[in-house]
Amino acid sequence: MVTAVNISIVKKSNVSGNVVNGAYILYTINVTNYGPDGATGLIITDRLDSRLIYINSTSPRSTYYVPGTGLWNIGALANGESIVLDILVKLNGTGNIVNVANVSSVDQNNTGNNSSTPGNNTNITVVTAVNISIVKKSNVSGSVVNGAYILYTINVTNFGPDGATGLVVIDSLDNRLVYVNSTTPRGTSYVVSTGIWNIGSLANGESIVLDILVRLNGTGNIVNIASIFGVNENNTGSNSSVPGNETNISVVGGVNISVVKSSNVSGSVVNGAYILYTINVTNFGPDGATGLVVIDSLDNRLVYVNSTTPRGTSYVVSTGIWNIGSLANGESIILDILVRLNGTGNIVNVASIFGVNENNTGSNSSVPDNKTNITVVTLGEINIDIYVPPSHIGDHTTATIKVTDLNGKPLANLVIEVVIDGIVRVRSIFITDANGLIKVPFTVTKPVTNVEATFSGNDLYYPKYANEKFKSLSDVKTHTNLELANPTFNGNYITLKAALTDAKGNPLSGKLIKFYFNGDYIGSRFTSVNGLAILTFFHDNSRLAGLYKVSAVFNGDSAYSSFNVAKTFHYAENGTNNTGYHGAGASMKHTGVPLIGFILILLFGIILSRRKEEDEEE
Repeated sequence: MVTAVNISIVKKSNVSGNVVNGAYILYTINVTNYGPDGATGLIITDRLDSRLIYINSTSPRSTYYVPGTGLWNIGALANGESIVLDILVKLNGTGNIVNVANVSSVDQNNTGNNSSTPGNNTNITVVTAVNISIVKKSNVSGSVVNGAYILYTINVTNFGPDGATGLVVIDSLDNRLVYVNSTTPRGTSYVVSTGIWNIGSLANGESIVLDILVRLNGTGNIVNIASIFGVNENNTGSNSSVPGNETNISVVGGVNISVVKSSNVSGSVVNGAYILYTINVTNFGPDGATGLVVIDSLDNRLVYVNSTTPRGTSYVVSTGIWNIGSLANGESIILDILVRLNGTGNIVNVASIFGVNENNTGSNSSVPDNKTNITVVTLGEINIDIYVPPSHIGDHTTATIKVTDLNGKPLANLVIEVVIDGIVRVRSIFITDANGLIKVPFTVTKPVTNVEATFSGNDLYYPKYANEKFKSLSDVKTHTNLELANPTFNGNYITLKAALTDAKGNPLSGKLIKFYFNGDYIGSRFTSVNGLAILTFFHDNSRLAGLYKVSAVFNGDSAYSSFNVAKTFHYAENGTNNTGYHGAGASMKHTGVPLIGFILILLFGIILSRRKEEDEEE
C-alpha cells in the first residue's frame, strides 16, 4: 500500500502592497499535513530575494532554517500537524518582490500544493524612503534674561536607506526673537522672513547643520520648532524637532545697569581740598529697572558738604543710600556729592547697586575699572638753585635753574617763571625736565645780571621765589687804532681805505668799518686778515671842487674799544687829482707812487711808531 500526505503551505507577511525601502518585513510560513498518513523527509525551500536582508528566524521543535540556501528541514510532520517558521528581513532595494515557499522534498506522495503560490503568495512593492531626523537645540535653556543672545543649532540627518531630494526645513522665528545672523553650509540658504531653509539633496547617512543667532526682545515662554516642509521621498523619520527635541526657553525681564563714578581730581590731592564725586547710573536695558537702589558710603575722612539729586530721588549721607526707584531702558541719572578732605592716605570711594527687581547683567559696582582712587597728602617745600657761568658783557650765555625737594630729589613738570634783569621775555614760562632743570639762553647786557625764578605752587608744593645776582667779568676792552689812508681817484670812482690794529699794532680782522663822505654814510666793509677795510664808490668829479671831509668809524665790540678817524681834503677843479689834507690829516701832493706801495709804507710807519712807544714805556 502506498502512503500519501496532503501538505499545504501558506505564506504571509505583516505588510503588503507598497512598502518603503528600509522597512522590516516579517514573513510567516505555515506548513500543515492534512494526511491521511504522516509525512517524513519533509523539506521546504524559501530563497530570499537579494533585496531582502536576513535578520533572524524562529523555527520550532529543533527544525532549522538556513538563509544561505533557503532550506527549512522539517523532517516528520504527523497527520493533522502544523508547523510555523517566522523570517525577519529588512528591505534594501526598490521594486516588486515576490517571495514563495515550496515543498522541495517529502518521502510520501503529496496530494497538496507544493508551493505557496498562487493563492498564498506574498507580493510587495518597495518604494524609495528616507528617515529624516531633525534635532534642534540652543546654547541656553530654562529661564533666560531678556536681551541675551541665543544660538539655535538645527541638525538634520538622513538615516536612509535612500538619498533625500527636494528637502526643505522651515523654522519660523518667534516675533520676540530678533534675527542677528546665520551660518548655512554648502550653498544652502536660510531666509529669515519665511523661515525656509532650502537644503535640496541629503545623501543616506549625511548630516547638515544650520546655526541661527538671535537676540531676545520680549519676555515669556518661547518654543522654537524646526519642521520638514517638504521632501520627495517617503520619510519614516520625525517631521519636526517636537516633542523630544524641542527648544523651550522662558524669557524673564532683564536690565544692564552700569555704574560709573568719577571725581574732579585724581592721584595725589592736598588735604583740605574739596572733591566733587559724580555717580552716573545708566540702564542699557532691554527692560526698565524698578526698585533700583545705589549705595555710596563715604569714607570717614570725607566730610559731606552737599549733594544734588535729580527728579525726586534722595541721597541719605548717613547710610549712603541713593534711592532711584525706576530707570527706563536707555535712561541715565546722575548724583553729585561734594565733600571736603579731612585726613591723609589712600581713599577709594565705590558706588554699588544695593538692589534692583530685575535680573542685572551689568556691573554691580563702579569697581574695578571705574573706581575713584585718590591719595591725600600735605604740601611740601622745594628748593630753587640758579646758576649763570662767568661771562663778559655782550656774551651769549645760559642761566640754569634746578628745582628739587628738600631731600635733593629733582622735581619734573613744575612750571617756573624766569625773569632776567627785569625783562619778561616772549617765552618766560618754563617746565622742568626729568632732571628738574630749566635752561634759559640770554645775552649779558649789564655789569650785574639779576635772575629771578618763581614757582606759583600746586597741589603738592608751596610757592617758592628765588633771586640771584651775578657779576660780569671785567668789562675793560682792548684799545684799538684806526688809520685812514689818502683817497685815490680813478675817473668817477673814489676808493677809501682804513687800517685797524690793536694797542700793540696787530691787525684786527673781521671788524666792521663804516665810511662817511662829507658827512654822508656811503657804506661799510669788514677788515681783512691784514686789518684793511677798502670801499670804492662812484661820484661826479665835476662837483668835487673844494674842501671835503672823509671819516672812518669802528664802533667796537665785546672785546675791543671803538675808534673813529676823520680827514679833510681839497680837490682841484682842474681834475689833476692833487689832494690837500687839512685839519686832522697831513698834506701832501700826489706823488704818483702806486697805491699798494703807499699803503705798505703807511702800515710800516705805524708799526715802527707803536713799537717805539712800547720800548719807551718799558
